[in-house]
Amino acid sequence: MDGNDAAYPLMGKLGAAAGLTKRELFAAMALQGMLAEQKEDGPNPVSLDVACAIEYADELIRQLSTEVQGE
Repeated sequence: MDGNDAAYPLMGKLGAAAGLTKRELFAAMALQGMLAEQKEDGPNPVSLDVACAIEYADELIRQLSTEVQGE
């Protein structure tokens, strides 16, 4: 599994049309969950949330890649 593969590839007359990559989709989903649970008890820098979401996405891709290669 490559994080830069299209999350929802579409085949058209010109070949595959990519939208979001798997990495972008996973990071967006992680960020969405983190923001939904965010408390209003203090400042939480957006850059920290974004960096954390990307780390979660990268780790998910690493783990899924390991499982696919290990089959």
